[in-house]
Amino acid sequence: MAITCKTILKNCGKIFWNFPRACLTGFLFNFANYFYWLVVPLIMNDKGGSTFDLSLLQTVGFIIYAVLTPICGKIGDKFNPYIVIRIAFVFFIIAVAVILIWPSSIAALYVSVCIWPFCTGFFWPVTTGTVGLEAPLGHENRNTSLYQVCWSVGKAFGFLFGGMLKSALGINSLYICIGLVLINMVVYPFSHPKRVREKLKKLKEDKKKNEKEDIAVDIDVIKKAEEQPNKSVEIEMTKEEEPADIQVPKDLVETPKQSIELPREEKPIKIKWTKEEFNNKTFIYLGYIMQCGIYGTSAVLSNMYVKLAQDQDVRTPTKGIDMYIGIIFFFYFLAQTLVMVVMSLTMIWTYKRIFFLIFQLFYIIMLIVFGVSRNAYVNWFLAFVGGLAGGFAYQTSTYYSMRASEASKSMFMGISECVSGLGNSLLPLVSGLLCTYLNNNYIQIYISIVCILLCLILEEIVYHVGMFINGRRQAKRADPTNQDFHYEHPEQNQEHKVHQNQGPDDHDVVQTDKE
Repeated sequence: MAITCKTILKNCGKIFWNFPRACLTGFLFNFANYFYWLVVPLIMNDKGGSTFDLSLLQTVGFIIYAVLTPICGKIGDKFNPYIVIRIAFVFFIIAVAVILIWPSSIAALYVSVCIWPFCTGFFWPVTTGTVGLEAPLGHENRNTSLYQVCWSVGKAFGFLFGGMLKSALGINSLYICIGLVLINMVVYPFSHPKRVREKLKKLKEDKKKNEKEDIAVDIDVIKKAEEQPNKSVEIEMTKEEEPADIQVPKDLVETPKQSIELPREEKPIKIKWTKEEFNNKTFIYLGYIMQCGIYGTSAVLSNMYVKLAQDQDVRTPTKGIDMYIGIIFFFYFLAQTLVMVVMSLTMIWTYKRIFFLIFQLFYIIMLIVFGVSRNAYVNWFLAFVGGLAGGFAYQTSTYYSMRASEASKSMFMGISECVSGLGNSLLPLVSGLLCTYLNNNYIQIYISIVCILLCLILEEIVYHVGMFINGRRQAKRADPTNQDFHYEHPEQNQEHKVHQNQGPDDHDVVQTDKE
């Protein structure tokens, strides 16, 4: 009985470990984050903002986000990530507070979305990189996938309740965002587990040991070289003189009495990549391209589809258009979550291009139906179908980024978020400009379809070019499984070159004569 109770208490204590707390934080943060990103465009729409005004909100926020994420990821690798995240939460609270303080100001909306990236720019690359770093060996994909599932569920419910509560509470619904972020400040972990701290400490010590190797250099030689840089010695010798009779100045053969240590850097040997490492060099870019296209076009829809739905006069069972839009993106991100769950359970999808094609075709079908359908139920179903592509895009980009570098996981996650941020900023801007200029809200659908088709073409080009270039690079690397493989120390290599420069000895001359 005592053993059973002890086991139960031990298992219950696991919910306080870093990983479960990080998952809860991801859920709550994304709930608040996408609650914010549904309510803010709806507020702009209520104030009479045009399609361009709606797109400009997204563009301003995500351009700053795209610039910040790689920098923020690197900062998360260099400094304590837990302190960095809590500073980021403060920026989110300030961003929401600006809107609540000036509720009737359109300018306050733009100021708010300019502050918002300073929170999310740190949060996503740093937290995802930290989850991957703290995962036990061989469980990186499982942990990062489960973490993404949690925040994806938060995203779905953020859109759902954002539509519901915006209709009921109006602008005051944003107080919910502040409350959730305050909870996160307490829930999010405060330090790495002991196992990870010891691992990081050992990596730093090994890095310092391998950086420098000391060699002895005569200090008197250095001094004489400085004093007599151009001094030459002339030796006159007659035919009768033997080599032993040569007089050499004493100052040139004096035995050194002191020495100093100078660092010498060694060039590390380059080992051939494994099959997965080789494929990852190319597929990481395919993931970035797909994520940029999918996330960019979904940003177009989340910000501007409300205008198209009003033009179409969509038949919806909900009381208002706000609720209808919220349900659309609830189903979209629900599908995204389910895909992430499946992808976390199997690795069959890794390094296979056919899945890129299938999921992007699903997404194109969703876009076409959104452009022609006025039935809310059909649109909700197709939103679910399109969400499958969204989940695949994010999971592939994250998976390949986490395997790009063991020491810089947060930085590569920052690059991944930067790519999605560029899509989220540039595509809504182009779409908003054209929709406003041509006075046609269907333009957003056309642009989204063309963008996905271009992504498919670009992925094919990048795949073949990347495989060719990396194949050439792989051929130049050493194969440790080859019997002829040996590591030659740079010092030995230098001695070998000096020996060759001295000319052939007598044995070499004989061999040359025979040849």
